[in-house]
Amino acid sequence: MGDKLLKEISEATGLPSQLIDDELIRLISEAGKSPSEASLEDLREVMALYLQEVILGAKEKYGA
Repeated sequence: MGDKLLKEISEATGLPSQLIDDELIRLISEAGKSPSEASLEDLREVMALYLQEVILGAKEKYGA
């Protein structure tokens, strides 16, 4: 399911696929999961962590 899921997510963003593919693969791999076997739940976990990092980084940068 992983490869098909990642392709579907990548296409849904409307952003350059190579950029999104590389970023998703990096995030999933850093979480200790296999991109080719990633489930929807794995992707949810990884994206939740990623969004927390982005929000905290913005908060630190802009002092919100």
